[in-house]
Amino acid sequence: MTDINNITVTGRLVSEPVLNHSASGNCLGSFTLASNYRFTNRLGEMRFETAYVPCKVFGGWAESLDQHHKGEQVIVSGRVRTEK
Repeated sequence: MTDINNITVTGRLVSEPVLNHSASGNCLGSFTLASNYRFTNRLGEMRFETAYVPCKVFGGWAESLDQHHKGEQVIVSGRVRTEK
């Protein structure tokens, strides 16, 4: 059986996306997404938790980041890769 590494997250941009270019001319972009989770605890109180997801994009996807701004809601679909 083949493993599947796929994730889709909806949330808001925490800050303005950062665009950089590598020495070879490739466009690299990074941003952090805040995704809220609403739930009711055992006492019946409505609670909120926020997950902050760091994201990196490359190529044409990175070039399109200049159209997005802090606070804007976006959907990100990709693969999970952990870094130290």
